[in-house]
Amino acid sequence: MKRNLPETDTNGALPEQSKEHPAAKKKTDVLLDLIRDGRPMTLRQQLRLTVELSVPAIIAQLSSIIMQYIDAAMVGRIGAEASASIGLVSTTTWLFWGLCTAAATGFSVQVAHKVGAGDLKGARMILLQSLAGTLVFSLLLAILGASISSSLPAWLGGDVSIRRDASIYFFIFSIFLPVLQMIFLAGGMLRCSGNMRIPSLLGVIMCVMGILMYLFAPQIIGMMTPVEEIRQLGVMAFRIEAFAEPMFAASIVAYGVFVGAADTLIPCLMNLFSIWAVRLTLAAWLAPTLGLQGVWIAMCVELCFRGLIFLVRLKRGRWLKCDKT
Repeated sequence: MKRNLPETDTNGALPEQSKEHPAAKKKTDVLLDLIRDGRPMTLRQQLRLTVELSVPAIIAQLSSIIMQYIDAAMVGRIGAEASASIGLVSTTTWLFWGLCTAAATGFSVQVAHKVGAGDLKGARMILLQSLAGTLVFSLLLAILGASISSSLPAWLGGDVSIRRDASIYFFIFSIFLPVLQMIFLAGGMLRCSGNMRIPSLLGVIMCVMGILMYLFAPQIIGMMTPVEEIRQLGVMAFRIEAFAEPMFAASIVAYGVFVGAADTLIPCLMNLFSIWAVRLTLAAWLAPTLGLQGVWIAMCVELCFRGLIFLVRLKRGRWLKCDKT
């Protein structure tokens, strides 16, 4: 695929870099220039760039996880009904969260292609369009969420005692969707511009986290709720899900590779098949006999299956053909 590279001066430097002293450039910027100019990189350079770009992404991911633990601990201390209220609408919040992520990803991929081709003007144009487009999209989602917040807990079959709290929680979540959308968009644009990228090292971190989840599940759940029954169920879920972390990480990294190569349809269908044909079918089969444990086992098996099929597609290399236009 032929790329339109920016013009250079007589010394071969980019216009905005021609007056910059070589020693003033960071090593990371030099390596990124190799990618943008389509020049070959040694394995050592690739590994160094991966590590240097990974640090901000890993820190951001860890800070997000820590905040989720803090939120869960605060709610758990209030009582079982508060936790149940949030849990009731959690799948719907994940749905709205995913829609915001998808909108940001769609624009981020286009910006990444423009930056990679050296078309910074085109990247800025897409950025401006994304700000307006995602803002309107998230406002519509916010209006939709706020309008259904009072009825949603009843639709989901929640107990009368927790419906009010669940409605209030989902209403507050919904009205702040535009803010969440801008956070997703800004993070995606920074990664696409080279400030930070989701790294393959994240897989190693998630493997370590999986081990820690298994070992310290009682302590982690104990910080979140004082109710012993909930603690026991939480420990069970943590330990089952810990086994899925490595393959879940593999699916995340592979999916990012496919999206970066403009291969979005087939991975989407693979995700759809994995969740509906494997997770839900297995959960429906195991739940009557194993209860909640069966549902979590189904999720663990599905995540491992998804990681496996994504790795197979990554290995075959057919996704590369999508970018050869």
